[in-house]
Order: sequence, then C-alpha cells, then structure tokens
Amino acid sequence: MLVKSPSGGRSTLRVSSTRTDSIWFRLRSVRIVPGYSRGFTQGSVHAFAEVKAGPASATLGRKLLDLLEPHLPESEIRSINAGDRAAENPHHTGASLLFQTVHSLVDALQESAGIPAVRQGSLDGEESFQEAGQEVIGMSFAIASLRPESAARALVFVANLLDMVAVMPASALKPRLEKQAEELFARMRVGLPEWDNNSRHLMRAAFAMQLPVTVLPTGIVQIGWGKASRLFASTASDATSQIGVQTAQHKLGTAGLLRSAGIPVPASLAAKDADAAVAAAETIGFPVVVKPVDRDRGEGVSAYLRNQAEVRAGYAKALAQSPNVMVEKYVEGAEHRLLVVNGQLFWAFERVPAHVMGDGMSTVRQLIEMANEDRRDGQRNGLSLRKIVIDDGLVDMLDRQSLSLDSVVSKHAFVRLRQVPLVNDGGNVVPVFDRIHPDNAALAERAVRLVRLDMAGVDFLISDISRSWREVGGHITEINALPQFSPLSRSDIYRALLSKLVVGDGRVPAAIVFGGNNASLFSGIHEMLTAAGLVAGMASRDRMVIGAEELVFATWEPVQQARALASDPSVEAIVVFVDGETLLREGFPLDRFDALIIADNDQNLDKLDQVFKLAMPHLNCTIVAAQDVDLARIALAFVDGLKIETASSLPDLARRTCSLLIS
Repeated sequence: MLVKSPSGGRSTLRVSSTRTDSIWFRLRSVRIVPGYSRGFTQGSVHAFAEVKAGPASATLGRKLLDLLEPHLPESEIRSINAGDRAAENPHHTGASLLFQTVHSLVDALQESAGIPAVRQGSLDGEESFQEAGQEVIGMSFAIASLRPESAARALVFVANLLDMVAVMPASALKPRLEKQAEELFARMRVGLPEWDNNSRHLMRAAFAMQLPVTVLPTGIVQIGWGKASRLFASTASDATSQIGVQTAQHKLGTAGLLRSAGIPVPASLAAKDADAAVAAAETIGFPVVVKPVDRDRGEGVSAYLRNQAEVRAGYAKALAQSPNVMVEKYVEGAEHRLLVVNGQLFWAFERVPAHVMGDGMSTVRQLIEMANEDRRDGQRNGLSLRKIVIDDGLVDMLDRQSLSLDSVVSKHAFVRLRQVPLVNDGGNVVPVFDRIHPDNAALAERAVRLVRLDMAGVDFLISDISRSWREVGGHITEINALPQFSPLSRSDIYRALLSKLVVGDGRVPAAIVFGGNNASLFSGIHEMLTAAGLVAGMASRDRMVIGAEELVFATWEPVQQARALASDPSVEAIVVFVDGETLLREGFPLDRFDALIIADNDQNLDKLDQVFKLAMPHLNCTIVAAQDVDLARIALAFVDGLKIETASSLPDLARRTCSLLIS
C-alpha cells in the first residue's frame, strides 16, 4: 500500500508494511520525483528495496514473468526475454538481474495500461547486510515514467506479487491475478487521455530519441519546448487543416473532389436506405463496396458484395456505424497505403488481408491456429499482429471460395480469410516504398494537396505498384486524415516522422541559475535577451515573464514554472532560477540545460555535492559563477577537470548568460 509521507508532500510516498521472516522481497521506500533527475527525460519513481540472498533470487524474476505473461503485450514479453539473455554474464548477480526484471515489468505493466513506457532507469549499486541470520541485499533504483504515480502503483504491485511468488505456487496465485491485474490497470488509467496507437507510438519514438514529451491538460501531446515544439493528436499536428480533415472524413465528397480534378476514383453513390443501396449497386454494377461515408479504420465496411441480399446486409453493417452510407464500385487490385507528409510521399506499404497458406495436410482451422501461434493481441500497444478470429464473416469468406474450416487445401494455396485487408482483422503489411512507380507517388501527393492536408494516408488500388497507374490502371479509394503509420511495416517509422517534423532536438536554449531569487540578475538577463530580439520565458520564486508580459501565477515550484514556459510557442529561450533544496526535493525543472549560472553561495552548502551530482547528467554546457562564489567548495562537488568560468560583476554574469543562450 502506498501512503503519503509524514511531511504530507505530494511527491513523496512510502510503503506501508512490516517485515516478517516470510518476506523475500520488500520495498522499503517509494518516492515520486515530478522533475528530472539522473539524466531522465521524464519524472520518475525512486525506490529502495531488499531481497533475501540465495539461489532463489535468481529465478524469482522468471517465475513472476511467467505468471504475468497473459496480462502483457507480446512485444513486451519478447523485449524482456531479449533483455534477460543480454544480461546473462558473470558480472551480474542474481539480485541485480531481479531488479532489472522488476524495472522491465513495471514498464510492461504501463504499456498494458496504455501508458507508453519511457524505458529509462538506473540501479545505484547493491549493499549487503545480515538480518535474522539471513543475508539481505538492498538496492536503490529509479524508473522514469510519463506518469510516475502509475509507475509507483505498478512497482508496488510487482513487489507484492514477487514476494508471494517466492513462497506460493503459481497455481494458487493465478485465480486471483486476473481481477487484481484489471484493478491495477483501472487505477493506473485514472485521468489517462484516450490516446490512439498513433499517439502512443509518437511518444515512444520521442522517448527513444530523447525528445521532450509533455502531455497537455487536453490530452494533446507536446514534443519539444517553446518555439521548437510541435503538438500532436494522433497523426494530426498543429499544422493540420481543420477543413482538410473535414473534407477527408467525408468520403463521398472527397471522391467527388478528386474525380473533378481528373484523379481516378471508383464510381460511388449515396444511399439513404437499404433500397437506395440496392438501386445504387445496380446502377454502378456488381460487385460493390458498402461503407460509412464518415468513418475510418475499415469500420462498417463490406466489400465484394455480389447481389441484393449482400448489399442489404452490408448496408445494415455500415448503418450501425453511421447514418451516412455510400455504395462504391468494387475495383480489383492490391490495396496500398501511401503516406504523404508535407507534400511528399513519406512511406508506402501493401495491406495484405488475413489469410493462410495451405500445406496439403492441415485443415483451414488448424492453419489458423498455427498462424495465431506467431501472433498476440496487439490492441494494447499496436506493436504485435492481431490474432485471426473465426466468426461468421470469416466462414462466409471461406464459403465464397468453396471452402470450410474443415477443408484441407493444397500446398502453397492462398486462402483468403477477410475481404477487407485490415491489420486489426488479422491482416498484415508489406513495405513497397522502394519499388513504387514515380507516377503513383505523384498521384497520391496531388490528391493530398487537393484536400489541403499536411499528413494523410492515401488508399490506392493497383495490380502492380511498380508500374504506372497510367499504364495498368489504378484507383484512389480514400484519403485518411489520421492515418496509422504502421510500425509493422517499418519499425522506426515514427522516429523518421518526428525527424521530419521536429527541428533538431526540439529544445530552445535554456539556462538554470543557482541563486534562488536574485532580482537584479533576473532583470539584467531579461533586458539583454529582449534587446537581442529573443522572446525569453523566465521564472524565479517571485516573478515569471514571457517576453514583455508579466505573468500572474500561484506559488509554483520550478518544475511547474518551466513546463508553463515550455508550453508557450512564442518562447525562444528559457531561464529558471532555483535553489538547491528545491532541486533535491522536486528534481530539475527541465531535462537539459545549455548554461549553468551560479549566482551566489547556496544556503545549503552541506548538500552542495548532492545538488551538483543531481545536476551533472542534465548539463551539456559552460558553467559560469559570480566572482564572490566559494569556487573551491563548488569545484570539489564537480567532476575532476570540469571548467568553471567566473564573471567579474553581476552585469558581466548577465552578459555571459545571454551570450551562451544566443549562440
């Protein structure tokens, strides 16, 4: 159980429990740090734990992973197993491997709850001592998290379960674990925005690239600071046209727009009811596709409908998703998704429908079961292929091919299981970017340009993507304003997207000033940055400004102040004044600084070495100190050989600060 510390601080938690001889693993303390520490790019949960030494500690992690496996995404299981293999060397103790597994499981549980894992952490070394005649190993460690409170809950859950695994068989734990895991995920998700997989993929990519990530109160994801930042809601950005989105979401209107511009699209008609859908199908000619006018991701789509009965059934399916339904001519061809970003083709892949390949011995049902062995429900994090589900639609698709679930098909025979090729329906994707014909790329780029979107996914039907649509024919069937970019087709696709959309590391120049509340220095830096033409966001204990605007704010900690400054897109430089005590309690206000200014002797000189130890991973900069600062004491706190420059006066200190930010 987590309870507030005696001080009542919101960022400090401790574990409420009492050690007994039966406890194998115990959390002694858990503390949430909302700011940045240890070089992490997010807040973190810090803990101290103990484990009984002995052969059992080396196997506890594997037992726990086996127990939790049904509740974790397949991609997380693979990652943990790979990490375990990489860590198998004589330099790792059983205890350190166990703590690494605990960290990995906390990340995996966050992913299961829909929280992208930061995957940054640290083990601070072990200590060994005797307790009741038993050797006990203690470890301080930290885990970075987008939501440290949720990570703390996951950590306590893992610790409690780990202790039970040590003394109880898995068969006794499994019946209770289902409910406990769901209760944990529910608590972890409290207040969590309704992100789609695109948003989560973008955050994971930003974490991997060590870009700043902030979730705004609206749930929109900000990547970067100030003027260098970008906003994302799925694959809509701060540059996405609302008119473009509205146009693309009306499929019938989009088809009319593209048709009027000479772009090949299938014939289509609106259908106000089932009779109208049948009449439209007869006018257009069978087979047809029936789908909602204003839904994405294949929702309510029925394809290759060959008669009136199938059209009526398709209309009912579409109507269940939207009152606006259209009928479209079915066009033969492989279906491709062409992704266009900022006017250029960015990536392309073919969407392959759910299928199995015959082996001459197995039934279709057995082939599906074998195919599903390599798949795991990817709904939680979108990084695994979805299982193929046997339902009426799949049985009907087999019937169209004169097959059943009990049919044995010849070796290498392709058995189609779904008409619409969707990853969410058991399908797969194949990259085709390297072989797409330039005419096909240009067609997609022009279509997106007409709709006025900065990012879009063009659904393109063609028999051979390497040949021009002018030669073999081809049709654009949809333009998606919020397309899935599919890491299944390219593992680094979201990192590549951020590299294209975010300039550099997404940060504006930033300085941190150790000196608490030096009003004269604050004013001097602000005036010089303004004179240099920069919009400066600055904060101290008593003052906060953006450019010429004085902000009214409550009593905020530096972490809150810095986030407020970094969220303003006009800010071109950030300066935050802090004191050592606050840094030790809250962490750093930003994860990177280009200048460290030491304005005066910190009032907590006995903790100065702790402050600078905390600072070092977040500094990539010159350090400038006022002339009257106790440099000898400060130098001892830093790494040997680190240079500290001195300023001759307060105005000189302000000038040095500004020159570091402007350069």
